[in-house]
Amino acid sequence: MGSFTMRVKHAIGVNPTQRQYLRSQHLAPIASSGLKNDGRLPIEQHAAWQEFQQIQMRKLEMILDEGQGECLFAVPENRQVLADNLHYFERVRSELLAYVIMPNHAHILCRPLANYSLESLSRAWKRHSSDQLNRRLGRSGSLWQAESFDRIIRDADHYGRAVKYIAKNPSKARLKSQEATLWFNAQILQANPPAPPAS
Repeated sequence: MGSFTMRVKHAIGVNPTQRQYLRSQHLAPIASSGLKNDGRLPIEQHAAWQEFQQIQMRKLEMILDEGQGECLFAVPENRQVLADNLHYFERVRSELLAYVIMPNHAHILCRPLANYSLESLSRAWKRHSSDQLNRRLGRSGSLWQAESFDRIIRDADHYGRAVKYIAKNPSKARLKSQEATLWFNAQILQANPPAPPAS
């Protein structure tokens, strides 16, 4: 089981925040240390590297949630094309658990089936959704950034955090309900029924 983020190709422009992200002072010394040790970081630097990566990921998520760059999925019909693609391989290549489609990116939580990996699922979803959206929009080429940020879900606590993150992403980005597509499978919905309206 794993989660990953797919970002629209031009979701992030180059602004001072991103330049700082790309040129971080922490990156060069830690990377050179790894090169000197056959690609392995000393224990003390490994912890610093993991912390650095977490901080950078949070910064990247903040930039994405600001809705900069091309917001292809601000259009509901485009979000539906991606949602249909996510469900297309369901129960054949993957078991979808949850996803949110934001204006310029999507977070997906799924369980690969058979011999499929998170990477192969991501590639297939990107390829099929690009083909369909390009036809719809009269464009060509890839709509997605080449890489996807993916993570293996390690335990129940990690799973719970991933579900919660997906659930809260639209409100964290201050989007209205019609500006993002949020979906959960039946098991998650049964385990987390909506709160009754306040009286």
